[in-house]
Amino acid sequence: MKLCIIGNSHVGSLKTAWDNHFPAKNGVKITFFAAPGYKLDGLKLDGHKLVPSKLSLRNSLRLTSGGQGEINLKEYDCFLIYGVKALSYFEDKNFHSSAATQQALDDHYGPTLSYQIANMIRKSVASNIYIGHVPMPSAPEKDNAEVEYSSNQYNNGVELANTRFFSLINAELIKQPGSTIAKSGCHTQFIYSTGSRALNNRVTPMEDTRHMNDKFGQVWLQSFLNEIQNQ
Repeated sequence: MKLCIIGNSHVGSLKTAWDNHFPAKNGVKITFFAAPGYKLDGLKLDGHKLVPSKLSLRNSLRLTSGGQGEINLKEYDCFLIYGVKALSYFEDKNFHSSAATQQALDDHYGPTLSYQIANMIRKSVASNIYIGHVPMPSAPEKDNAEVEYSSNQYNNGVELANTRFFSLINAELIKQPGSTIAKSGCHTQFIYSTGSRALNNRVTPMEDTRHMNDKFGQVWLQSFLNEIQNQ
């Protein structure tokens, strides 16, 4: 299986994990195309390729992919778009009309670069497209804090996002593994953010609680691969 992972700096945890913790690839080949911040908004669809409009973006893609400056969509069996402002979604405990729920989902995911990239891919190929939301932020005090969102609210929120939004382009939002989520229900356990690394492999500052480390990347990627290979 040839998997293409496209994303921003959050891809760092997945790539570091893949390079260091998956000695047996088991027939899976992953190519990473990542750029920090909003640089991926410079990708344009040209036939069956996503082509960068700026040299700085092309250089970022080359750095993470091993030399490829553009993305040939025909070369991959499936795609994972990770990070790039797609956030987790929780079912609201309060009752809302169907129209209000749909509007909330449209507002939550419609403007994201993640959705825009998925749309470009879908216009070109029929391959499976998966969306990995930005990791829930970590905070040490949240590991054993009171529950803010239940696991049911998270699971139901992801299901809503898929049935009411992502299914419209035949894509799927992937859940963050439950084993990485803090007791609060909306944070990542602190152990998964300490020692996180940026795309250039530099250790991020201690106060950075939004980027995760290779341990998180290993758990996330293994869970994801198990899920798609069993479909």
